[in-house]
Amino acid sequence: MTTRMIIYSMLGSDYMYEKDLKRIVCLFPDLIEEGLSIEHEEFPIRSGISTYRCDLKGKDKNGNTVFIELKLKADEAVLFQIGKYKTFVQGEGRFMVAAFDFKPDLPPVLSNHGYEYIVIDQKRAALLLEENQYNPDLFNRKLSAVKEFKKGFSSKSVPTHSLYKENERQAISELMNELKEMLKNHLRQQFNITFETFDIRKKDEHRLIFQSPTGAGDKFIIYTRPREMNIIELQFVPDFSLTTGYTTPRKEAFKEYVNKHKNEVLELFGFHELFSKSPKDVLHMGDHLLHTKQAWKALHYRIVSPIEEWNKPDFCEWTAMKFIEFIEILFPFIREFELN
Repeated sequence: MTTRMIIYSMLGSDYMYEKDLKRIVCLFPDLIEEGLSIEHEEFPIRSGISTYRCDLKGKDKNGNTVFIELKLKADEAVLFQIGKYKTFVQGEGRFMVAAFDFKPDLPPVLSNHGYEYIVIDQKRAALLLEENQYNPDLFNRKLSAVKEFKKGFSSKSVPTHSLYKENERQAISELMNELKEMLKNHLRQQFNITFETFDIRKKDEHRLIFQSPTGAGDKFIIYTRPREMNIIELQFVPDFSLTTGYTTPRKEAFKEYVNKHKNEVLELFGFHELFSKSPKDVLHMGDHLLHTKQAWKALHYRIVSPIEEWNKPDFCEWTAMKFIEFIEILFPFIREFELN
């Protein structure tokens, strides 16, 4: 999965992330096709206990339903994603991959499978993004899963020691509080996941901790820390403990299960590598998947975004949706782990 791409130097930022591409395509759907309208982002396609999230669902100028997977650079992993959509969608539709760039030989493979592919004009997209960076409509998301439960926040936790700058700490505190309010009811109603605590540790580590129904000690966590600036970690931690070196038979069993099913995990999340430690230069890499075999022995989806982006109007909704998708992907996998 490519979540970051170098864009034209005329822009203030050196990089475009997938969320930027989605923002500008939702505002200007004709970047993909004339007459296209976008109705939903992260549209859920369900099969039994599994949920697959299609980036965009819309209508073409003739009223046909269009399912679109957006990529900065598309590779063979997109075949699994778009294939699941076509397999489990109820009813007719067009299935399309839209990207700035495609891996060589991928377009004919997509065509042979009955999927469409669109090359997005990167220069035009970058210019439109620059021209509309202060347009409030750029940040209007179409994420029904989180909008229904969105609430204002009133409380702010304060760390005992601040390692962030004051404006950074305020942005993080506000983001985490709003995420808590946005997610707690939805997670309880949809997954029987209950909010446990908003914990700020002495090193200014911010954690939202949710109790998973998969095991008495299992937690889903949203986590930030100054030591790895510009990263928001979405974690599943079996038998969670505040002592990071603590291990249990369940932790060890989950670690081995992930190792054994590494390719399945990568396919589910659309990545090509499962890191065992934090890679260098993450801003250049973009989002990635990490499986820590020490410390908590957790599985992490790591959202990479410059911290100055965190106070943008749609960033909380976007992060909440990523957390919901993380849970939706992992629940069937955890169930299979329980049965083995």
